[in-house]
Amino acid sequence: MAIEGLLILSTVLRLIGVYFAYCTIRALYNISSFHPLSHIPGPRLAAATWLYEGWFDLILGGMYTNEIKRMHDVYGPVVRINPEELHFNDISFVDEIYAGKGRKRDKQVHFVESMAGPVLLSMFATLGHDLHRIRRSAVNKFFSKAQIAKLESKIKGLANELCDKIIRLETNTGKPFDVTEAYSCFTSDVISSYCFGESFGFLQQENWQPNFRKPLYGALKAVYIFRFLPFSKIFVDIAPLFADWVNEDMGVMLKETNEKMPARVRKAQKAHEAGVKEDSPSIFTALLDSSLPEQEKTDLRLGGEGFSMIGAGTETTAWTLSVLTVYLLNQPETLARLTKELQDADALNLSWFALEKLPYLSAVLNEGLRLSYGVSSRAPRIAPNENLLYRGEFQGREIEYVIPPGTPMGMSNAINHHNEDVFPDSHAFKPERWLDLEEDERHRMENSLTSFSKGSRQCLGKNLAYCNMYVGLATLTLRLFPRTKLYETDVDDVKYDHDLFAPAPKSTRSFSCTTIQAQRPNAMENYPPSKRLRRNTKRCYECKRRKVKCQLASEDVATCSECLRTGAQCILQAPETGEHASSTTLSDFDGRLERIEQMLRTLIDNQDSFKLHPKNENDLQQPSNWDEFLNQDLFSDHFGIPTPLGLSTPQEQCTKAHQVQLPLLKYNDETAKQILLELLPSQEDAMSITSHSGAWAMELPNPPGAVWKLGDSSPVRDVNAAAQFSTMGIAKAILFFALSIQQLPPDFKTGQLQMDDVDDHVRRYTQVVGTLVLAHEEMSCSPEGLECLLLLGMIHINEGDLKQAWMKFRRALDVARLQGFHKSCEPSVRQSQDLAFQRRLWLSSNMGDGFCSLILGFETGATQPFGPEYSWDDPFADENANFQRRLCMVSSQLSQRNVFGLQDNLEEAKSINAAIDGLQKSMLASWWQRPDLHEEQSLNCAQAYDRLLSHLWFFQLRILANIAFIFVPATEAQGYRDLCLEASKTTLYRYLGLRLAGTTRLHCRAAEIAAFIASLALILSLSRDSNYQVSNPSRALNSDVVLLEQIVDSLAALGRSSSREHLALKSAQLLTSLLRKLKMGGSISTHPGEKRKAVESTGPHPTTRRQVGLHMLLLASVKNALGNQPATHILDIDDTI
Repeated sequence: MAIEGLLILSTVLRLIGVYFAYCTIRALYNISSFHPLSHIPGPRLAAATWLYEGWFDLILGGMYTNEIKRMHDVYGPVVRINPEELHFNDISFVDEIYAGKGRKRDKQVHFVESMAGPVLLSMFATLGHDLHRIRRSAVNKFFSKAQIAKLESKIKGLANELCDKIIRLETNTGKPFDVTEAYSCFTSDVISSYCFGESFGFLQQENWQPNFRKPLYGALKAVYIFRFLPFSKIFVDIAPLFADWVNEDMGVMLKETNEKMPARVRKAQKAHEAGVKEDSPSIFTALLDSSLPEQEKTDLRLGGEGFSMIGAGTETTAWTLSVLTVYLLNQPETLARLTKELQDADALNLSWFALEKLPYLSAVLNEGLRLSYGVSSRAPRIAPNENLLYRGEFQGREIEYVIPPGTPMGMSNAINHHNEDVFPDSHAFKPERWLDLEEDERHRMENSLTSFSKGSRQCLGKNLAYCNMYVGLATLTLRLFPRTKLYETDVDDVKYDHDLFAPAPKSTRSFSCTTIQAQRPNAMENYPPSKRLRRNTKRCYECKRRKVKCQLASEDVATCSECLRTGAQCILQAPETGEHASSTTLSDFDGRLERIEQMLRTLIDNQDSFKLHPKNENDLQQPSNWDEFLNQDLFSDHFGIPTPLGLSTPQEQCTKAHQVQLPLLKYNDETAKQILLELLPSQEDAMSITSHSGAWAMELPNPPGAVWKLGDSSPVRDVNAAAQFSTMGIAKAILFFALSIQQLPPDFKTGQLQMDDVDDHVRRYTQVVGTLVLAHEEMSCSPEGLECLLLLGMIHINEGDLKQAWMKFRRALDVARLQGFHKSCEPSVRQSQDLAFQRRLWLSSNMGDGFCSLILGFETGATQPFGPEYSWDDPFADENANFQRRLCMVSSQLSQRNVFGLQDNLEEAKSINAAIDGLQKSMLASWWQRPDLHEEQSLNCAQAYDRLLSHLWFFQLRILANIAFIFVPATEAQGYRDLCLEASKTTLYRYLGLRLAGTTRLHCRAAEIAAFIASLALILSLSRDSNYQVSNPSRALNSDVVLLEQIVDSLAALGRSSSREHLALKSAQLLTSLLRKLKMGGSISTHPGEKRKAVESTGPHPTTRRQVGLHMLLLASVKNALGNQPATHILDIDDTI
């Protein structure tokens, strides 16, 4: 026996030795040059073994984030924190780590190891990207903003119930209470009411205990034990056996997870199998009704999903409200300002959407989110199929790292939110930092606020949390805070100290939180009275349904006035039949529609099954992936379309963030439709975009000028019904939204949209529609394809890419001719109303082609597009359209003159100016007056703006027709010089009037282009006058310089106001350089004592090559109009860019 014992002991010792030898060899490999992460800096011990991380998290208790912060200070923005994981402290890389749709991101096994029990089967703990997409698609709509808005009245009721309970307990006991427990009860009842169809009832119980806060934080204390000692998870499985012996809080939690939650699942399953529609649908109903595979609908998995909802939706929101409470009560001046804003707005009676528009309330909430962190620990992601490239700077030197596929990468909110470059004095609670920001600065701060994470795996309950916080904070501020003060508590008690997955303060590791002491009623004399919601107001069912004031509330009558007016039955309860039944039927229909949409999303996720394989070597060679495909030009060999006039298209590589994964190269209508449906913005975003931009003119019954009506074939106003529309109708809507985004006013807060980067979405929209739909000849050659091409042309002009715009308009011209739209202008059918829409699209195609062709130096694509006699009037178009048609012909004549090199030919100038004069005389003098612009969505406003754009294009043609004569000394040229100078000044004054009016554009940014060309002409005129009148600079010259400086200031202010206004900013910079260059000649002076400085961007302002190229094209266009004049060197700006 002794020998056998020795043999066993020897075997065990050998196994232990082998294990330690393996660990040693593995550690040596981890720090060797053979490891793929050997080039990333960091502590050698951290790279060698997991013990380094385990010491700080498991032994010291969640302190590794603090150590990672120290590592970044020593090693730079990228550090290796364990053998396989990298940590980043550069917010510019956040969109690469937490990437959006179209890019796969998996979770790290080491991170998920911290979870145990049924939660491991939840969506939150899902490792793989594809499975996560399938699971998330089943509940996405359940947490959409529109769905959460339906819960708002319930949240308001619970918030008032919370305040009532606090006041009642204070009145009865006079004792301080734990505010975090109270808020935990509030958020627990909200999440349970919505997700499970029934409330936990924590606010209805006599006191605050029991609740989920203590057991949840008890479970969080075990995350590091589970992560580093996985075998300990067995205790989670046997915990229900001890439910009767644990404390009350833990007992409630165990009964919830092991008894009540499975009972809810079984109840939902029975209802689903019986086809019964529940009055209060639960998260389980949504999952069971979804297109999830049956193995995803087991009791255990659904229970784990429900428990994860409790954990995620309860404590993070409650902690944010707790942090806000402490800071606000500790800063009376901040609380007073917030209270005044809420009282002035009557916030207790405002909706959630209206509360979001209150600036100081939003600033306070953002600051609260920043200092409460959400989840404070790092959340690693893995890019399984991508090599990522990081470029940054550390201690004055540039650094560059290649991140191999499969590498876990992460960031920590507790580090991001204290970036002093973005949030100066970051540990202070300063809501004012979020106010009065320029667009670039606001975008940078919002991008650095990562409380809900980012990308395709960002927090599912983000909308629910925001509704909770907006409604809850407004109610607490007006009803509770005026009568409360902190009790033995200060801000140090809520400041971050360590991680328990959630942030934990230093004051106590057991997470007993701050308390507040309610003041006696006689101490309220110095506080403004709080407003209360009226309760139990008597209203009939019809008035409740229509949300209107009911006469029964104030008068004792048998039938209210609203029901008398509409003929409805005036009853207090919902009817058993009739309309109630119809609404139930509609609800059933909506449910079926959601299930269909979820099935379609699942089909889209399974993209690999749709890929095509060539049958033989002679088949079309397709790009190896869609990243290459999206970077191809529409006129490439892959589409068999030759480039017009040999014009080469720039092959700019789009960034990873702008690329979209598409499943097919061969066109398939159903698949294309599903991909386009995925691209559409949410209904809330669609309404916000269209209501704030000027693109509403395209929805008028009879839009002005060449603007055409989108019609009812596109889901612009009803995105939720998009599936009922055709593929081309959806594509048209997507491009409409892209154009609308470009026209959003500079002060529009893009952070309120559910889009990470609006510019990325515009590029994504145009790329997908261009490569997926318009590359298909049959689709692009349809009338709706023509509309898409015209929209793309306008989008490219807004982007500053005139070459792409010209190609789209030229292609649109060919499509319109192929459709026979040019025949709609023949004399025999000009009076036909049936062809009015065709004439409108034909005019739009010719306008776009004429505008771009003249600047690019090409001939227009159609000769006599409107017939030999083009001065006729279209009875179904307004006077703007008739004028623009004639303007197209003058532009065509001018383009042809320039092509033949006759810019300074006096006979040609006489002929063109005669045509321009005739065009000017054809319109009444009142039509030429400066339009009075207003910010209203009316036909008159749209016509006034369209008339102004017609003015600007007219004067632009006058400038380009006569600019060549500025330097011609012949006396015959004097009249043409005067015409050019007059047109330039008129253009600039009209543009200043437009900017002072503060209106937004209805379509293209042609106004900035016209202002830039007019400024160049005036600079050339000043140069000539300074050359010939150096000894006597006149007052007129000084006034012209002042006008130019006003234009530069206006363009610069517009350019700095928004990153979307890159065209204006670049124009201001180039004009400033040209003015400085002109003044250095020594002839022109401004007002005494003035000295002009170059316009510079005040912050990150992305400018691409094509945006710079636009100004080069405009300068080349002016030079082309000058002909072979020696003075063209004045416009050489190689030394000014």
